[in-house]
Amino acid sequence: MPGDERLPRCERLHTRGSIRGVLDEGRRHCGRGLRLYVLANDAGHPRVAVVVGKRVGKAVVRNLVRRRVREVYRQNKPAAAVDLVFIARQEARTMEYAELRDVVLSLIRDAAGGGEGRSV
Repeated sequence: MPGDERLPRCERLHTRGSIRGVLDEGRRHCGRGLRLYVLANDAGHPRVAVVVGKRVGKAVVRNLVRRRVREVYRQNKPAAAVDLVFIARQEARTMEYAELRDVVLSLIRDAAGGGEGRSV
């Protein structure tokens, strides 16, 4: 994969603490099969994490969902400096790519547009 098509390391959330911070303090937006938590950051660019638990399926299915969500995010990054944590739910495993893309885009649009999420 060429370097310009990858999600740079600096645009990913890595540690459990950084993900936990977004989950604890961020705003929640819900969509079909996915939940998105959003929190402003000081990094100057958006960062993302995709969490897919074992309830979603075996490793092959979890990785497929993770790759799809990350790719849609990579192609449609928000301009704002925010941390985004996507949490996939069981329904995500049966969704086609186009359905998942529509949900991710809708969640990103809601988060970037200041849509009213629930306080966490």
